Amino acid sequence: MNIFKTFFLFLIITATLSSSEIKNISLQLQWKYQFQFAGFIIAKEKGFYKEAGFDVDIKEWQNGINMVDEVINCKSDYAVSRSTSMIDISKGKGILYLAAIFQSSPLILLTDKSSGITTVKEFKEKKIMSTGDFNADTSILSMMFSQGINLKDFEVLKPS
Repeated sequence: MNIFKTFFLFLIITATLSSSEIKNISLQLQWKYQFQFAGFIIAKEKGFYKEAGFDVDIKEWQNGINMVDEVINCKSDYAVSRSTSMIDISKGKGILYLAAIFQSSPLILLTDKSSGITTVKEFKEKKIMSTGDFNADTSILSMMFSQGINLKDFEVLKPS
């Protein structure tokens, strides 16, 4: 909810400094519509953005979308991004953080109990569904690498 509060506060401040007409802005999400984005979605549904003078287009993530590039290429005004976007800043991409929220990675490896997999090492030679965006999956890759599993040791399937 801290991201929502920061974004909402930014919108209110900007609205009070600008004219009273409605301004269209877009927000690119880093994933599909789900609970982690409830604050943004509910604020739109409840009309909070409109009250602040904004018509916000909340854009669900699609395969192949890079949140940083969406903003840089003016396809979105704002984006919810991962901490790995710091890599983009280090490569000279001109982005500005409105808020940096520190949290644990929500990424996990999940398997059915019937698979018999009980340790990370047992994912070797398995198929793993992921976006294939290794910048976004850094925490999963780090966990795998720490257990001796390399990129060649598993097959990545795109989400379906």
